[in-house]
Parts: sequence; C-alpha cells; structure tokens
Amino acid sequence: MDKRLTNPAIEPDGKVLKSELGDEYRLYLEFATQLEKLSLKLEWHYYNDYKSWLCKILDGKKNIGWLSVWDDGFRVTVYFNLRTISEVPKDMLVYLEPYGKTYMPLIVRVKTSTALKDAITCLEYKRRIK
Repeated sequence: MDKRLTNPAIEPDGKVLKSELGDEYRLYLEFATQLEKLSLKLEWHYYNDYKSWLCKILDGKKNIGWLSVWDDGFRVTVYFNLRTISEVPKDMLVYLEPYGKTYMPLIVRVKTSTALKDAITCLEYKRRIK
C-alpha cells in the first residue's frame, strides 16, 4: 500500500485512488456506480489501529462490508456470522478465509469483471440476511 493511503492527512479521493489502483481504477468506478444503483454508500475513514484508510460499505447506517486498497488492486470484505455462513451461495465459498471463532470473512480481490460481480452478489446477500 502506498504512503498516501497510510497518511491520515491525505483522504482517498479520485486522484489518489486512480494513482493507487492504476488499471483497476476503472473496476473501482464500476463498483462505486453499481453500489450507488443499489443505494449503498462508500464512506472512507482513517483507522489508527490499522494505520490506513478503509472504506465502509453502508446500507443506510448498517455496515455490510469493507473496501480496502492494496498493491495488487482493491478488495471487498464481508463478514458473516458462522450461523449464516451455510446460507452463502456455493459459488461464493471460494472466497472464504477463516478468521476467529465467530466470524468468517469473505474476501474478494477485485481484478476482473467477474470478481466485481461476485463482490456485488455477496453484498446483496449480506444486505438480505438478518
């Protein structure tokens, strides 16, 4: 991750994100557009414990996922309670990575249009479950 996304004084705007994401910036723009159509919002915050900027994906006031920028593009992470993980669509299970005893993060590295669609599907699913 570039120093700009670890500097609390430099908020990730379009210029910074374009510089960080390079070719994947077009996927980020497509992702943001699709979220807007679903009435989901992106909200960037600097987190001292991670020493970086992370983006909440919000359904109203409810946080349903996270967006993070890495050296190899951006990732969408959605946490599922273990009691609801069995309801995750089977084709999404390829993205699961174990974490702790209560939650299972589903992490999608968005590098293709297919991965972008998978991330949107995952967010739509998370939005529907209680």
